[in-house]
Amino acid sequence: MLNYILIAIVIVSVGIFFYSMLFKKGNKNRFFLIYICILYPFIRINVIPSLIELTLFDFLVFSYYLFFYKSKLKEHIKNEIFNYSLFVLILTILLGFILVNEFTKESFEASIQLLSISLYVKLLFEELTDNKEFIYEFVDTYKIPVLFSFIFLGCQLVFGVGFSISKQLNSNILSEVVVRYPSFFQDPQKYSQFLAATSFLMLINNQKQKKDNIVWVLMSLISVICILFAGGRAGLSGWMFGIMIILFWGIPKYRKTIVATLVVLVAIAIAYSEKFSIFQRENLNDSYEFRMSIWEAAYNIFKDNPILGIGIGNYSNYVNVHNPDQFWIADNEIVIYDHPESGYLKLLTEFGIIGFIAILLFIVFPVIKGFFKYIKTKEMMLLFFVCSIISWMVGFYSVYSLGDVRITVLIASILCMLVSRIKNKSTPVEIK
Repeated sequence: MLNYILIAIVIVSVGIFFYSMLFKKGNKNRFFLIYICILYPFIRINVIPSLIELTLFDFLVFSYYLFFYKSKLKEHIKNEIFNYSLFVLILTILLGFILVNEFTKESFEASIQLLSISLYVKLLFEELTDNKEFIYEFVDTYKIPVLFSFIFLGCQLVFGVGFSISKQLNSNILSEVVVRYPSFFQDPQKYSQFLAATSFLMLINNQKQKKDNIVWVLMSLISVICILFAGGRAGLSGWMFGIMIILFWGIPKYRKTIVATLVVLVAIAIAYSEKFSIFQRENLNDSYEFRMSIWEAAYNIFKDNPILGIGIGNYSNYVNVHNPDQFWIADNEIVIYDHPESGYLKLLTEFGIIGFIAILLFIVFPVIKGFFKYIKTKEMMLLFFVCSIISWMVGFYSVYSLGDVRITVLIASILCMLVSRIKNKSTPVEIK
């Protein structure tokens, strides 16, 4: 039954896409980007599951560039550090294939996903650069999948976690002690990271709104409550880290709002602690010891392949041969780990130290630059973007969430908005 539902979603989504592109007038670039946002919960669906991992997102991006894309920018966008980092990353991947690793099916799929997200970033950054007001519409549109995730989680609370669009749920959802709710994600840890990052986007209002919108503040609070249902400690830690940044460096009115929100959140957590998965999970020391054993094995893999790594997408193939004890059981089948319970170690093992540094530059450089521009301008939108990325970075240490294209699209989108805002020389009146 689920297969038929997924096929129907793909057919309808692709049909709407081509119909809109062929007959819609106006800015097709902007429409496509908004459409990806609206379609966000479903963009991970595999279009041709029997052949290769080609997600709905990959298919739509390639189709758009092949048939409909037209650049509107008259001048080339100069961004040396990103151009150099991308060049180094691509060179590292190619050298890894030539000198160290064989080109596997998983490598090919990962390369396709890297290409599609790169094309998406190019399109989004061009549109944000061409129309500086688009950033408000784009942020507002991201509130749609957040609201949808709340509704989806509510259905799971009523009907159980079997209510899902994922063919195979992560093994950490069900245990003898607790049920962790992933909403439309496959893994509750990824859902927690999604909520932590988007909770800060909820606080950004459209500049046309002269008053604070209490609805979005409540949505931000609900996001944290949903993290408690998902049981994502890393996601909650990331959110708390972002909140501390706003408490220390945010403008005064946000400090008051955050303090009031924390009081309400603590009261809810105490009153209904038995309802929340995060308070019913196993001992933290046991979880840490389990991850530490996997981290040590991954670090040893990196030491054996320090420069170019083992190749993009090759972690599961590598450990299947060299570390066969890294597996879990799903539906009575052995599933080899495709990441070492840490996003940073996943990148380090597959790309080596050179590729790892190149990827970090994509993320860390905008965050640092955005924070210092906020200190200068006191424009809260910049700080919200910074906190959003940092909240994800904190949670990334315990799970490779970029394995889900939805998280990749979200983080890439926030980075694009942050970079475009940094480059915006104008400093409008604060919108929130």
